[in-house]
Amino acid sequence: MEHREYRPPEKRRRRRCIILSVVGLLLLLIIVTVVLGLSLGQNTDKLKPTFIARCQEFKGYDCEKIWDVFEQAYVGRDPCDVPMEAYDPFIAAAPLKPACNRMIFWSKTKDLVHDFTGKRDCYVTVEDSLLGSVLDGLTWCGKEGSSETFTTGCPGWTDCVNNTVRSFWNRVSTAFADVACGNVTAMLNGSIVTPFHPASIFASIEVKRFDFPRVKSLNVVLVTQNKTVTNCTNASLKDLQKELDQGITYNCEEVTDYNCTDIWHEFEKAYVNRDLCKIPMNAYDSLVAAAPFEHACDKMMFWSKTKNLVRDLTKNRDDVVALEDTLLGSVLGGLHWCGEKGNSDTFTSGCPGWNECVIPRRSFWSRVSTAFADFACDDVTAMINGSIDTPFHPESTFATIEVKRIKYPRVKSLNVVLVTQKNIQKADCINPSLKDVQIALDQEIAYNCKETNCTNASLKDLQKELDQGITNNCEEVT
Repeated sequence: MEHREYRPPEKRRRRRCIILSVVGLLLLLIIVTVVLGLSLGQNTDKLKPTFIARCQEFKGYDCEKIWDVFEQAYVGRDPCDVPMEAYDPFIAAAPLKPACNRMIFWSKTKDLVHDFTGKRDCYVTVEDSLLGSVLDGLTWCGKEGSSETFTTGCPGWTDCVNNTVRSFWNRVSTAFADVACGNVTAMLNGSIVTPFHPASIFASIEVKRFDFPRVKSLNVVLVTQNKTVTNCTNASLKDLQKELDQGITYNCEEVTDYNCTDIWHEFEKAYVNRDLCKIPMNAYDSLVAAAPFEHACDKMMFWSKTKNLVRDLTKNRDDVVALEDTLLGSVLGGLHWCGEKGNSDTFTSGCPGWNECVIPRRSFWSRVSTAFADFACDDVTAMINGSIDTPFHPESTFATIEVKRIKYPRVKSLNVVLVTQKNIQKADCINPSLKDVQIALDQEIAYNCKETNCTNASLKDLQKELDQGITNNCEEVT
């Protein structure tokens, strides 16, 4: 009779635990392998449908054929050994078409430039083309000895020079620059130290492909957002000019991309949770600072009791700017608002009227009118109403604030345009209130007054003075 070896309970438990641990580990490895395999398969499966769906938004192309040509560039190859030239057949399968005077390049401004082109059909980026669109924001690569396309485990942009994604964008950017023609635009980032960075695609590839006379001019739009670090005199932009063919003209414009959410918060700070009748002008100081004026200071037009006429005039021209054409004047024009003590809401009804007390709306317009007048320079124009007895009314914003802020030598002259309605003229340039205008001005500021009315071709004389066509409506002066 055999006797089984006796095993203490502790040893049996230990052995059982080891067996269970090994089994558990094997199960975990199997699960991870399956999940990873499914994940890789799902990611891979997503690339082609995305590619085809985007391609089909462009009419007249065989998207399946284009996909096949695309895969030939990298499938079965080392993902770090895919040169730009590998994509030549892909570029040839959907050649880029010239869009003279409409092509816009970018560097470190991708989201902003696409937001811009998405709202306007007049400009196109490389990402708006078929080739750029189908692969925008995607990652892909192949592996040696494999016929698959992978979307994970691919080298990053800087991991190797000839990686699959980087080589594609270098190649398609080359093709895009090669068809640029006429007046070309580039949107660069003014919130970084070197907007024209030598390692960028724009600097290393695209600019070098701008040849005269195919390209006539390059217009750089230098956009600043949260902070301004550079301007059009930046040293790197001097390098950009040196890179251009001799015949290509160069222009640079500085533009601020406002964060409208931040501006809204600054606006609310002025009146929310405050006594709606005790909002001083300086409550809006931070709002005015958040959205400073950027137009040319010598194009400014003031008005009094002629709002509709001025708006009709300035909306069709860019050489005259009224307060309501600026960011702050535009977003709040014609609106009513107020807050309430102990309440974090903004109200648009039940607010006091203009003359009832120191209301948020009146304080805002007083503050922004002050800033507008402070910004004026050189020759200033004011359009005022000649169909009322007192065109320069002492209680108007123009009289109480704006004229008092027009100072010499910043402002050289004030040109008053006195406009009368059809058959209703109550004042002319010798009106006593206009004498008060001259008295209110700094002595060195030149003063001129011109009368015009709605009976002779709708301010035709004024338009000639401003080198522009005829205003379409002069029936009302309000």
